[in-house]
Amino acid sequence: MPTVTPLPSEGTTSTPLGIERAYDSAANDDRIACSSDVEDAQRPNTSVHDELQLTEAEAFAIVKATRELLIERDQKRRARKDTNASGATIRDYQKKCRQIAAEIEDLGPGSRAPLQEAMAFHAPSKQSFQALKSALRWQAWTQLEALLRTQDQLQRKGQRGPDWKRLVLQLEPIMDRLKSVDALNREECLHLIRETAKPSKSKRRMLPRLDDDWRQRFLDVNQSSATYRHAGVMLVHCGLRPAELASGVRVRWTPKGVRVLIAGAKVRETAGQPWRTFLLDPSQLPEWFVHELKHQRRMVIMADEDALRAYLHRKSQVVLNPRNQKTKRDLVLSAYVFRHALVTDLRENGWDTDKIAACIGESAEETLRHYGTRRHGGSRKVKPNVAMVMHGVRTPREVKPRDKEGLKAVKGMKTGERARAPRH
Repeated sequence: MPTVTPLPSEGTTSTPLGIERAYDSAANDDRIACSSDVEDAQRPNTSVHDELQLTEAEAFAIVKATRELLIERDQKRRARKDTNASGATIRDYQKKCRQIAAEIEDLGPGSRAPLQEAMAFHAPSKQSFQALKSALRWQAWTQLEALLRTQDQLQRKGQRGPDWKRLVLQLEPIMDRLKSVDALNREECLHLIRETAKPSKSKRRMLPRLDDDWRQRFLDVNQSSATYRHAGVMLVHCGLRPAELASGVRVRWTPKGVRVLIAGAKVRETAGQPWRTFLLDPSQLPEWFVHELKHQRRMVIMADEDALRAYLHRKSQVVLNPRNQKTKRDLVLSAYVFRHALVTDLRENGWDTDKIAACIGESAEETLRHYGTRRHGGSRKVKPNVAMVMHGVRTPREVKPRDKEGLKAVKGMKTGERARAPRH
């Protein structure tokens, strides 16, 4: 897939509802101011029952238990205001489920706890372990829903024979597997293979170890890449997520600057920004990029998540450790390193928290406490340059302010205590 493709003609719906209109509106303001199908999962094990011996009452009891389990799950999801998994997330879940299925098969019939043994090899990394558990849960829930729909169709047709019973019996082992997945304990898995947990690799904790010009080195190296040269500019100056780059970032030249539109990732009913748009100052962008954009006027910049991750990993040593120091071999480039670095730069340039949150696609100021770093002992004498233009940021959702009521109460209490204290 090419990294830069021509924009579709006006009126197409290549972006979520409302984004196109907001993007065009923002671009017009700039000119005026200057004058998913789910693949079949692995077949579950057969039940301990025999479909020919299963009575209708027993079958209905299994169906009822399955329905109650799904109702309980849906209630919890509504309470959390969860959204359905995106197509990219489903593809990632499918890939992880195939991986675990292959690893279980490699263990052979002699394994007494194949699921736990397979998952144990991923337990040293907390992130990998939890991601695989999420994928296995998704697989089990998906299978339960599909089987329940099929047996409902048979019931409506009055077909309650061996085929229907055989299908109902498949529900039991899937529910058992779901319980087994939920019961997986990382510490127990680590003990099983006599391993210790790997320390978490925080992207923002890596920032203080990097040289001031590491992003410029990346841009210099990245410029020669025919595949990722445009995507690299977006990573450095926009702080976007890999999934957002995979969806396509829309870029347009306007007299006031470079207008960027990003369709948000990790968006829920009460979290994240469905889209965001902002201006970039052309003087802060690479000359070759500005020249190409002026010529094309508009473009869509894309990059596959997995391929981009591998590309950044390959460039890590060249960019982050040019002297090949042994103590810096663990430094690895990723989209989130650029994201944390941008938040840090915006803070040091005096941006308000709500503006920073909007720029990176968050809908709450509180979320920013997980991003970037704060310098102690005074700020830099020279502020880092940023390409983002503060007044050009737009989002469909207002950023929620941080809850400061608790802090005010504590401060008020301390002030009152000081006022009541006797003077000597």
